[in-house]
Amino acid sequence: MCAPEQSADDGTVTNSKWVLKARPQGIFDPKKDVAFKTESISNTDLADDDILVESFMLSGDAFIRTMMDEEAYHGALSLGDTLPAIGYGKVVAAGPKSCHKVGTVVSGMIGAQTYAKIKSGGAFR
Repeated sequence: MCAPEQSADDGTVTNSKWVLKARPQGIFDPKKDVAFKTESISNTDLADDDILVESFMLSGDAFIRTMMDEEAYHGALSLGDTLPAIGYGKVVAAGPKSCHKVGTVVSGMIGAQTYAKIKSGGAFR
């Protein structure tokens, strides 16, 4: 993924992410099965217990491939969903009732993306 972009003016970040475009038929083919998308995320859109995490490192685990199937042991992804990934990063924005402060390094299921908006209870120090 590319280096994340952040706008200091309005608290908006540009998130780059991988999403499931089609269910793999046999061997995973990144040209057919996934798409690289960008979106803007505003830290003013955070719920009270949300945090916005800038990704530092992601893990590419085998369970990701199994979740691409329509019936998956670990729970299936819907088409258009961000690919799951466990990783760690820094909290860059936090809702007022979040259990993490800005600047805290956290880990958890943040997805294959440069920024993740997640519930603070799903991130661990």
